[in-house]
Amino acid sequence: PAIARKSYIHPAVIALAADREAQAALKADLRLPRRTRWLSRHERALIAYLSDAPEAAELLAA
Repeated sequence: PAIARKSYIHPAVIALAADREAQAALKADLRLPRRTRWLSRHERALIAYLSDAPEAAELLAA
């Protein structure tokens, strides 16, 4: 089925939401990147997390 871009949630975000231990580890190791003109530090941190997620490597390899 088709998914609207506004509704898409990356599988790594769903996995993180379900895993409390991963959330705690992420918060402990989180260093928020500096704010840029277009993205907040929190948005950049999410992008960094998604770039390092195993699911991202699988999606990029396809």
